[in-house]
This record gives sequence, structure tokens and C-alpha cells, in this order.
Amino acid sequence: MARLILTMLLVGLHVCTCVVVDFKTAGGVPGETSDHSTIKANTALLERTVNSFKSGDTLIISNETFVVTGNIILENLTDVTIQIDGTLSFSDDIKHWPKESDGETYATALTINNTTNLLITSTGKGTLDGNGATWWGIPYVGYLERGKNRPPLLNVNYATGFIMEHILLLNSPRFHFTSSYLRQATIRHVNAGPRRETT
Repeated sequence: MARLILTMLLVGLHVCTCVVVDFKTAGGVPGETSDHSTIKANTALLERTVNSFKSGDTLIISNETFVVTGNIILENLTDVTIQIDGTLSFSDDIKHWPKESDGETYATALTINNTTNLLITSTGKGTLDGNGATWWGIPYVGYLERGKNRPPLLNVNYATGFIMEHILLLNSPRFHFTSSYLRQATIRHVNAGPRRETT
């Protein structure tokens, strides 16, 4: 009992310097849009904000849709939370989709590198929507046209203590989730939607 009280007192004396950032309040523009400047601005804001985070910081994506484009790279994060209560919708504008350094290969939508205790969560069911239909094209014919040159939705590398929960990975142009060098990772209550929706 004495130990518990001491712990509570110590916690009470701790001054939290953690930052909680609401993406919309920070300047993120919600709503379905094909405006390239808005999409580019949302993408840059997301990447810049999260990559500036210190230990204990949190990003909240409110229960709205925010359109971004690919090649978002989040890296070198420790004890950071990304709370997706709405949808990050990746643009289906193939013309403006970033490519790898070879100038030919389309970049992964969201890449996460070198993290410790990163938590991706939601208070409901957050969605990463790859809007794959444009990439798939006409059934069978579209696959022949693009082959494997379609972007994966989420790639996580060199992560320790990674947790992803209550997330829907939807309509990826190619793979929904790829990873390498994960240690003590937990993926729970996560669903992957079909690459091609059928009627």
C-alpha cells in the first residue's frame, strides 16, 4: 500500500511535456478532393508533424477523411502514438503519385522505419484506404497493364514494440501490409479489405 501511494505521489509530481496534435487543427484539410495542391499539403503536413515528435507525443486524425498521396515516410520515432479515428485516403491520381529513385517504380503509400514502441490505434476503426480501383483498372486487363508496379499500402521496418490495433487496411493497389525486422510486435483487431470489391 505504501509503495502504491509513493508511486502515485511520484506520478503526481511528474510534469508531462507530451504534445497532442489534432491533424485538422494543425492545418490538415478534410474532405474528398482531387485538388493536387491540397493533397500535397496534407501529405507534407502529416510527414513533417509526425517526424518532429518527441517521446510521448500523439497525432490524432479526427473522424473525417483526409486525402494524401504516397511516399509518406515516418521514421526514428520512440513512444509515439498515431490515433486514426477517421480515414487517411490515398489519392488515386496515378499521374502525381511519387516514384522511387529509379523513376519507374511507384513508391509505397506509407513507410515506417526505425521505431520503438510506436502505437497506431483508433477509438473506433481507423482506415487506411488505398483506393486501388484505379490501379487495378479493368478486371484482368489492368493487372496485365501494370503488372507488379503498384504501390503497397503500408510497410513497417526495424520496429521494436510496434503495436497496430483497430485499423482497417482497405483497397490496397498491391499488398496491404509488408514488414521486415519487427521485434515484439503486436497486430490485433486489424482487418484487410479485398483488393477488388465485388458485387
